[in-house]
Amino acid sequence: MLSCKKIIELTSISGSPFYLCDEKVFVHNIERFRRAFSRWPGFILAYSYKTNYVPYLCGIVRDKGCWAEVVSRMEYDLAVRIGQNPEKIIFNGPVKHYGDIEQALDSNSIVNLDALYELQHLGRYAMAHPGRPLRIGLRINIALADSCGRSKIQNHLPVGRFGFSPVEEKFSPLLEALKQIPNLSVVSLHGHTSSADRSVDCYRIITKTLADIAQNYFPQTVEYINIGGGFFGSVPPEMSFENTPSFDDYAQAACQVLESYNWTKTPSLVIEPGIALAADAFSFITRVISLKQIAGKTIITVDGSAFNVKPTFHSRNLPFAVIAQDEAPRTQGRYSVAGATCMEKDYLLTDVSGTVPLIGDYLCFSHCGAYTLVMTPPFINPAPAVVVPKGDGFRVIRSAQRLDDVFANYSFAPAAKSAVLITGDNVRLRPLEEKDLPTRIKWYNDPQVHRTLVVAETFELEKTIAWFACLSRNPSRIEFVVETLDSKPIGITGLLDIDRRNRTAECYCVIGEKEFWGKGLGTEIHSLLIRWAFQEAGIEKIRADIRTNNPAILKVVEKLGFEIEGTLRKEKVVDGQRIDLYRVGLLRKEFIPAHKIFKAE
Repeated sequence: MLSCKKIIELTSISGSPFYLCDEKVFVHNIERFRRAFSRWPGFILAYSYKTNYVPYLCGIVRDKGCWAEVVSRMEYDLAVRIGQNPEKIIFNGPVKHYGDIEQALDSNSIVNLDALYELQHLGRYAMAHPGRPLRIGLRINIALADSCGRSKIQNHLPVGRFGFSPVEEKFSPLLEALKQIPNLSVVSLHGHTSSADRSVDCYRIITKTLADIAQNYFPQTVEYINIGGGFFGSVPPEMSFENTPSFDDYAQAACQVLESYNWTKTPSLVIEPGIALAADAFSFITRVISLKQIAGKTIITVDGSAFNVKPTFHSRNLPFAVIAQDEAPRTQGRYSVAGATCMEKDYLLTDVSGTVPLIGDYLCFSHCGAYTLVMTPPFINPAPAVVVPKGDGFRVIRSAQRLDDVFANYSFAPAAKSAVLITGDNVRLRPLEEKDLPTRIKWYNDPQVHRTLVVAETFELEKTIAWFACLSRNPSRIEFVVETLDSKPIGITGLLDIDRRNRTAECYCVIGEKEFWGKGLGTEIHSLLIRWAFQEAGIEKIRADIRTNNPAILKVVEKLGFEIEGTLRKEKVVDGQRIDLYRVGLLRKEFIPAHKIFKAE
């Protein structure tokens, strides 16, 4: 248990609240599974990424020689990025697009099919790769019920929704469809079924169902019997589960079933644990913010949330400890702990007895590693940091989210682009519209105009239309048309490479109508754009790259306060030659406006 002093020290780098990862516990759980299932040759442990895909954790899975079990393209790509051998990736899940299956099969991953639509993808893949062996798996729908016929599927649902029904009249058409795809062999049978009680008997049923199908339909090809995950792990007494099975209990049940068959080709036994590996490897530490009495109830509010410790809002209280900030006496009593959101039901603990924490104390919740980090949305507050002990110190393996992390994929541009109209002394700036694209192309491809630019390519209408379609979703770029006060378009200006975290951007300006050259409009256009950027868009610094052989534009920006920050030697290739550029920069406080009228609406 960390001391309060150590926690305060940690929050200086991680913030509060935060998760604490115990790598040793996670590795110990892997080894416990391996020892339990070692009685079956070819045992494979595939970690369920969806449970907790913190890359640091998945890297341990890779280093321990375990496989990765993924259920989406995002998880598949994450596993590859982490360095997981693609041949040790099992791709499950009910939704797989053609590109997902193509990528997995190209990489020799195991793909377990869930529905008939995926056969169309396989047929398409087979046509594109004639002669290539297709080694695939089938997810089987398992009927779990007790001796009285009552469903044992999660939430006691009458039927499970995943996989192919093994009932003869349903399974035979599947077999016929598989035969129509050349070079296909079924090498894996997958039976993960979320049960209501996670009992040993459920895994006995799953194993037997898969073994029967392997013996009856695929005796020569099946290499993997995959009974899925959902096992109980280390369960503390506070969770009120009774007589939970051990890893050895699960292993004995599954292996005894497999040992009862005469295998032509002994398959590997695959399990896909997630909760049992990750749950007790994480704790959550949160600070007490307030304490109040309401209608005789003591309610303590912390800076964390139930989303962080039990995002499904189940009714059980997790194991926890109070970490006092000092040695001052504390009372004993009953209390509840509420979270930092504005939801009435956001309770991390309900009606517990013990030491009543004070403001500034910390609460440490254990068994928080499963489906918390992956299911916690940035709801009201961003996601907290994750730290792991390393030697005498700690390492941050996920930084606390910030505003820019949460909103990085949102477009802030559309409202600004649709609403902004900037009017100056002689010109105004309005948002670029699709009707402007032919004129924009004409300007950019004009040889005289092109010589003033730092771009080399010529512009085509089809590509420009495609670029424009993406523009509204690009928060790092804002484009304006420059027009006279009587609405004649004369040029283009805007901000590029907008960095909202550092509040910087690059500006540019092109006057395409040459009759307006030499009239001082470049200075006004830059001035209007820059004032809007500083005043309305929150930018703190603007830069520009200018050809060293274009003294006119350099004179324009120097009037506004820009300073040369350096020379970018041979930075661009234009018209077949490498050219030098000046990098000029302007801070908000250095800006010298060059217009009298400014109206942004």
